[in-house]
Amino acid sequence: MKKTIALLLAFAMMLSILPMSAFAATTSFELSAIFEAAKTTADSATTTYAFPEKVTVSGTQVSLADFTYLVSAAIVKAINNETTPVDYIAVTEANKTANVITEGELTL
Repeated sequence: MKKTIALLLAFAMMLSILPMSAFAATTSFELSAIFEAAKTTADSATTTYAFPEKVTVSGTQVSLADFTYLVSAAIVKAINNETTPVDYIAVTEANKTANVITEGELTL
């Protein structure tokens, strides 16, 4: 689970966060629900070797980018001994680019 949280935190750094006014103040998730979804997602990623596009938290499906924010915020709250829920913030994913691999040799 520690590896998965580290991966999700690294992924969070690659995202730009933009609030969605309709959801921001009205939807929130308990820390326990976020961590339970993180465990389920980590277990799935361990067997499928991929993260899902959507994650279910307390019966609500959120994008992987949204979930990454929720997990990051929940970790910060847990470290600070806070127990208040995490407010939902819609996250816009970074542009997706394909890696181009050029054949060749590396010399040392």
